[in-house]
Amino acid sequence: MLKTPIHSLFIYKKNISENLKYLLDFHSMSILDLASKLEISYGSMHGLINGKSNPTIETLAKVAGYFNVNIPQIISDGRINFNNAYFNKIVPIIKWTKIIDFLECKNVDIEEGETLVISAKNNVSDKIFAVVSYDKNELFFKKGTLLIFDQILLDPRNYDGKFVLIVTDNLILSIKKLFVEGKYIFLQSTDLNIVPQKITNNIRIIAYLIESRMCFD
Repeated sequence: MLKTPIHSLFIYKKNISENLKYLLDFHSMSILDLASKLEISYGSMHGLINGKSNPTIETLAKVAGYFNVNIPQIISDGRINFNNAYFNKIVPIIKWTKIIDFLECKNVDIEEGETLVISAKNNVSDKIFAVVSYDKNELFFKKGTLLIFDQILLDPRNYDGKFVLIVTDNLILSIKKLFVEGKYIFLQSTDLNIVPQKITNNIRIIAYLIESRMCFD
């Protein structure tokens, strides 16, 4: 899905080459080191860094994510600023039934091409994932909407007003809207006629929504 070269990137080959060489030098890395880290063939990486091969969005996103920069910085004519607040991240699109395995670092097969690139803040975790909304979420999100979540790492009170993904003791997943009132946390159901319920011990809040994309096919 992301491997097709984008023709507008061809004109930036020289900039890409110079900026990647600068990144390697800055981090005291070789082409082989970077190729190995990103699981890209040495030949492809060598061609990209030396301006001999056509760049792809997928490859640039992997490089940008690894070095905590963004694609515009890599193709720009000028020295890279490492203090940029955003970076590009490749996000896997997984099945609802695989979410818990993914968050628990179990092996989850990602079909080839089932990824997307997002521009994320540098405080996100390594457990960003995307799922496709289905009928039960329709009051919040239309069926087919791509929902991008990140793992909950802080006290849930930090996510007041956000959509969150919860799991019950019997491993049922659902999306709720989280509200904080004093020392209590409430969850709003997708059925807006139901009064928000105070969180109970049999519910875990495992992820929060960072982005949604409509009309995902």
